[in-house]
Amino acid sequence: MATGAREPRDVFGYQELLTHADAVVTRAVVRAVVAATSTPDSTPPMRCYREAFGTAFA
Repeated sequence: MATGAREPRDVFGYQELLTHADAVVTRAVVRAVVAATSTPDSTPPMRCYREAFGTAFA
């Protein structure tokens, strides 16, 4: 497991790894936001992204 306690051996490889990790995390967050559903029974009621911005999917 990487702790970041010392400099990486291959700085360019490390940057490439961070770039790919960034893409994976971003994709996961977007998929979660799009897949989420509204919670009308919660306090306060929360609308899902598709309900709030439905024209974005038209």
